[in-house]
Amino acid sequence: MGEGNKLLASDIIQADDAFISEVAKKVQKVLQPETKEGERKYTIKEIAKLGKRKPQTVRKHINNWLNNYDGSQLKAEKERNGKLWYAKKKDVEEYLKIKLP
Repeated sequence: MGEGNKLLASDIIQADDAFISEVAKKVQKVLQPETKEGERKYTIKEIAKLGKRKPQTVRKHINNWLNNYDGSQLKAEKERNGKLWYAKKKDVEEYLKIKLP
């Protein structure tokens, strides 16, 4: 058993490097979603950090786009689960007026 008599995953699962690598790829896909075309999508938190803005400001600009309000706008869409907002790379670049790698 692991430290403090806690059962650790490593106590019951034998994982080789290939397995760990495959799991890491799947986790990365979840954390960094892509469009069907393979284009990177960004979360509100990522956009706020890139643009040195508060997440509330980014949400406000998404709301401006949704409701066709004047002012700064960011085109975004909700992911399948209906909770998280994502914006495509090209839309983030246009919104922040920068070129992303």
